[in-house]
Amino acid sequence: MQYQAGRRLAAQVRSHLIGMGLGVAILAIPLCTRPSPRDVALAAPPAPEADFWQQAQSLTQDQINFIALTEAAAQSPDPNRVRVARGQLVVHIGTIERFLRRHAADPDGLCLENQAENVALTPPQRRVYCNLYLAAQELWGLQPKFNHRLRMLANQAELKPLALVSGETRLNILGAPVFERGSLRQPARPRYAPAPDLPDPKPPIVGRDAKPILADYRPPFPPALTVPPDIAESLRILTALTTDSRNLFPPQVRFTEPAEMAQIMDTNAYGFYPQEQQVYAQFLSTPNTGIARVLPAAVYRQDPNVLHNRRLPTVAQKFPFAPLIISATNPPPQMDPSWLPRLAPQEAQRYGFMNLPARETAAFVPRLTLHLVNDSPGKTLPDRVELVQKDLDYGFLADVGPVPLEALDASLSHHQLTLPPQARHFFLAYRPPTTLEALQVDRRRFLLGEGRASGVPDAIATTAPIQVNHTYLLRTVQFDVPEPVRTGRAVPETERRALPLTMELHSRDLLVAFQPVRQRPDGGYTVLWRILAQFPDPQIEDLEKFVRF
Repeated sequence: MQYQAGRRLAAQVRSHLIGMGLGVAILAIPLCTRPSPRDVALAAPPAPEADFWQQAQSLTQDQINFIALTEAAAQSPDPNRVRVARGQLVVHIGTIERFLRRHAADPDGLCLENQAENVALTPPQRRVYCNLYLAAQELWGLQPKFNHRLRMLANQAELKPLALVSGETRLNILGAPVFERGSLRQPARPRYAPAPDLPDPKPPIVGRDAKPILADYRPPFPPALTVPPDIAESLRILTALTTDSRNLFPPQVRFTEPAEMAQIMDTNAYGFYPQEQQVYAQFLSTPNTGIARVLPAAVYRQDPNVLHNRRLPTVAQKFPFAPLIISATNPPPQMDPSWLPRLAPQEAQRYGFMNLPARETAAFVPRLTLHLVNDSPGKTLPDRVELVQKDLDYGFLADVGPVPLEALDASLSHHQLTLPPQARHFFLAYRPPTTLEALQVDRRRFLLGEGRASGVPDAIATTAPIQVNHTYLLRTVQFDVPEPVRTGRAVPETERRALPLTMELHSRDLLVAFQPVRQRPDGGYTVLWRILAQFPDPQIEDLEKFVRF
């Protein structure tokens, strides 16, 4: 009865696959059921031991790859990735079953009924063999789970028929026939695509509602997906069987982990090469220094016409901007510019400078928030390094020429600096306002390039052409804005008792020098940075006015 039920299940799966458009080729794939007497008579002779381990190793590696493929597909809102996994499922099962029939005439009897007559397998080989047999049985159960997942994703993207892979004719919006050739290698097109081509947003205004760029338009909100419980259970069983088999292989056998390979590829693309930190080890041994990657701005943008799972980390989350770590034993000089005349843009500040004591801000770490931009057609102009706009953070920078980082000090007195005296004075004398509205006026003027009309020197900007071995000065002001002010949400009555703790503000005001030392083939740069001085932490005295109740 058990074998008859197995054959009925196999026949149902075959009918599902044929309905998918895979055609007669599916009928050539053998099934994991009890063989007929003719099959037993025609079974191939046992293969040598080395041949067994070589084939089993290849199948085990294929299964490791398939588990990673299935897990990634189950977490993706793209139905084409599920369809690819479903197609690989058929191929993988067929490969396993051919291996099973090659090394034993009756897989069911060997692994279910412990009948080992006329089977030339050692105990470890038999265990690996039966693990693959049980894995094939579990893999057949994934087919209806994939189909159910595709139905769940139908509201995210249109599931075009498989005939599109070889090409088909459809009618466009005007009714004219159009020939299209699709591919499962391409992501499925979201139902809300194409998204409007909007310009880059202006700096956000914290504490106040702003008009959207396009009236009544809200950008698509990516779904949050996890691996469905039924698929997760199948993956757990397959992983356990694969792990048990891996422990039985000779010690010299090594398997490739897809997760590790993906991590290596991401690190090569967005992180450091292993030798880079070794090359600059002497410089990095100095306190208040570090190394960072500056990447193109496009790396941090998510295409609205591509499906995303918001539970999966983005590039910015996996490779955040480099933290500007201040040495606890040898901190940079503390700057107090209160004796200098005020050099902020006119009418940007209305309150005098208050030299408040620095607070302990161990939980808040400022970062080197830089990226590369190039708005010229065909990139005819060199890339520019630009400050990233985020919350209340802002600052300004300037190219000071090919000056060694080690030669700079907090007073910026090096004679080789290509920096006008007015700009040098501004770097040392500028102090942020102490009210939220005035602070954002300063911020917008810097980020929008409107500071020159208010007396800011021409050498001061938020962007500059990037050149290898040139040194750049950066004055960066960063805030850890309290969540009720940043998001604008109303604070419920149950949270008001802890409001003073919630509204605690952390901030940093640093003078930093950085130098691009190498351009990578992908267009990014490796930069070295050094903190030259630390100004008093900026304070915002009226944050409570922007809390909603």
